[in-house]
Amino acid sequence: MKEPSTPATQEPVSTSGSTPSNAPISVPEQLSPADGIEFDSSMSQIALEWKAVPDAASYTVEIDEYDTGSGLWLSESVGSRIKSGITTTSYSYESQAKMPCRWRVWAVGPDGQESEKTGWWDFSYKVNSSQNNTQ
Repeated sequence: MKEPSTPATQEPVSTSGSTPSNAPISVPEQLSPADGIEFDSSMSQIALEWKAVPDAASYTVEIDEYDTGSGLWLSESVGSRIKSGITTTSYSYESQAKMPCRWRVWAVGPDGQESEKTGWWDFSYKVNSSQNNTQ
């Protein structure tokens, strides 16, 4: 005999009282840098920003660089850069290599449950013509 399901209103709620504890945590919405943006090659400090998610305890950001030599994203070879435990809605890092990059973010609830990951947002750097002029 099938047991009756428990109505959603009787499920335990998180300490904040806004969502049931077993409800999936929402996916953050990326804000900046805009998908497809091209930075000046002198830009080294990159700030990633997203909208807050209700009941998120922290966020995890993945930054992936494209290796033009191998033709692979680092996540496909040696691994991407993953920063977890971010408690704000932004993360800044210093980009040394100036390779094409992509980033995504996901939320982590107080119980460790992760949201789905956002899609990848890409950014790149303008090539300074004086850097390519060897004559």
